[in-house]
Amino acid sequence: MSQESRTLLLRSNVSIQLRRARGEDLEAIAAIYDRAVLETTATFEEQPRSREQWVTWLETEHDERHPVWVVAYEGQVVGFCRLKPAHVRSAYRFTCEPSIYLDERVQHQGFGRAMLAFLEEEAKALGFHAMVSRICTENAHSMRLASQLGFQHLGTEREVGYKFGRWLDVAIFHKIL
Repeated sequence: MSQESRTLLLRSNVSIQLRRARGEDLEAIAAIYDRAVLETTATFEEQPRSREQWVTWLETEHDERHPVWVVAYEGQVVGFCRLKPAHVRSAYRFTCEPSIYLDERVQHQGFGRAMLAFLEEEAKALGFHAMVSRICTENAHSMRLASQLGFQHLGTEREVGYKFGRWLDVAIFHKIL
């Protein structure tokens, strides 16, 4: 079982705290995710979730094997990350998908790199064998980060998403742990 919290030091000597998400974190998580929903192609969701949907998300979609972590910086939640099942079929139970969302004020400062490396450690500790990441090709920064951390680009699904009035491609990245 993983620790309940961990402090990470970024390359810039900035310290961030990662800890398991709790109900009181849902407002901050929702604010970060809602911006991604409404303004970016980081997620293919198109409508923000209700408070009730967020509670269900935290309480029923996540467990000890598929945790949600929040990232605190200077006393504020500035992001969250999670491991989720890569697929619903039982044979995929040793494969997970990482997911990272950050407040736009702390993006491109090493937080995402630290969080993805952290999720990889967590996945290993939780007994996962592989990680699969699906990234919209418009998100070049995330694709570059995945490659830099050893994920292989397996291919691209063409025009599988439609958001903001345009067709979107999704790159598939994979890493054996």
